[in-house]
Amino acid sequence: MFNKIKKWLGETLNIIPHNLSLYITALTHSSYRNEHHLDYDYEKLEFFGDAIIGFLISKYLFLKYKNENEGFLTKKKIQLIQAKTLVFLAKKIKLDSFLLLGKGMQKLSNIDKIIEDAFEALIAAIYLDQNMEICQKIVKKIFLLVDENTISPLTYDYKSFIQNKFINWNKVGKVKYLTKRLPNNLYRSSLWFNQIKYGEGFGMNKKTAEKQAAKSAYTKFVNWN
Repeated sequence: MFNKIKKWLGETLNIIPHNLSLYITALTHSSYRNEHHLDYDYEKLEFFGDAIIGFLISKYLFLKYKNENEGFLTKKKIQLIQAKTLVFLAKKIKLDSFLLLGKGMQKLSNIDKIIEDAFEALIAAIYLDQNMEICQKIVKKIFLLVDENTISPLTYDYKSFIQNKFINWNKVGKVKYLTKRLPNNLYRSSLWFNQIKYGEGFGMNKKTAEKQAAKSAYTKFVNWN
């Protein structure tokens, strides 16, 4: 399997890995880690990759749409980095064929969340293994596989949307997420702005709980102005 991953990286992304273990980690789900008693999975890389994608897409849009305002750029960014788009792109490059999953997870019919997370982890692996310049070229190459004008604007990255709206609404203050792990292994997150709680969400991990808290806040303010 590892040799197939190396071949896939070369043929699909034109990458010659310096450290193949980074890519293996990026494709390893916690269920596979637990079954095989490993000490790694993609979660930390996913966290880093999310930030890298956000930065590179922001830079790409800033340079491409030089005469557009911040609101236009934010909307474009939300559309490009939303889960639906990332899953689409991950499948376009056949990432889902190389995921390392536990036997139970392999039986699930919908693993889009895992595909999204692994895609973010893969971008982090590319950055760490290659360099920012190569990572930027590969991200641009991948995102050009989707037509910006056909992406649905209805599926928001709620965290980015809420952040943008709150800051535009009140320049003083910062959106904060207070997240706690519960005894049943769920995470509970609450979204606060200027000491006022606006939303609460739950998830199997911190990131999902925060997204649900942002979605909760969004639903209370459907008619944002």
